[in-house]
Amino acid sequence: MQAKEIFKIIEKDFSKKLACKWDPTGYQYGKPTTQVSKILVALDLTTTVIKKAIAENVNLIITHHPFVFNKLKQEKQDITKKPIFQLLDQYQIVVYATHTNYDSQLATGMNSLILQNLGCQNITNLTHDNVTKQGRLPTPLSYQDIITKLKNIFQIPVVQHNINDLTTKITTIAICTGAGGSVIQRLTDKIDLFITGEIKWNEWLKFDEQQIPVACFNHYMEDYYTNHFSEYLMGKLPKTIEIIPYHIKNIINYY
Repeated sequence: MQAKEIFKIIEKDFSKKLACKWDPTGYQYGKPTTQVSKILVALDLTTTVIKKAIAENVNLIITHHPFVFNKLKQEKQDITKKPIFQLLDQYQIVVYATHTNYDSQLATGMNSLILQNLGCQNITNLTHDNVTKQGRLPTPLSYQDIITKLKNIFQIPVVQHNINDLTTKITTIAICTGAGGSVIQRLTDKIDLFITGEIKWNEWLKFDEQQIPVACFNHYMEDYYTNHFSEYLMGKLPKTIEIIPYHIKNIINYY
């Protein structure tokens, strides 16, 4: 099966029309006509990831975050990316990304899946925001219970939060994985907890002014994608194509 045929299958379920305007999701690099026998799935394309792909004779790398965000000529001059481009050329590896089009999918996107994992029901898009999702717990849980669950889900031991009483029980949760602090500009719905991965100080102030409780993990929370998207591909593609989930290291340390 050619890489471009795999792209069509993915885009039927995760249309690029769902992606944010700024997001260069989809085909990234390489020859779309490449015959694919092995796919490596990872959060990002790094030196470690490309070396793993080479060792496994992978033809296609699919990441959550796009590797090529700017014009290709400009990206190829980036000193951190230049060696990776050289290896992609040398080993004829194709690169593809499913980013906000994956996050935005209501039924099977990452934000919805995490809410389901917490036990939420009636999951919908946040008003004025197709990426952020919100849901309701059928039985109220305390902030402490929810955060403990999330720590286990994301394998992240520490969380930033602005919650005064962690024993308070709640029902309504909204989530935007990754850098979701800007959601405060569009947050008109009444929620008990907002979950995200990155927030700037001025955004923390705005959440505080509006008295919106926040639990902020780091961006690595999105490594949740690696297993789920690998499972999705296993269910969609011929069994002759091997899917290899690869978890990059959480480079944020805690002391």
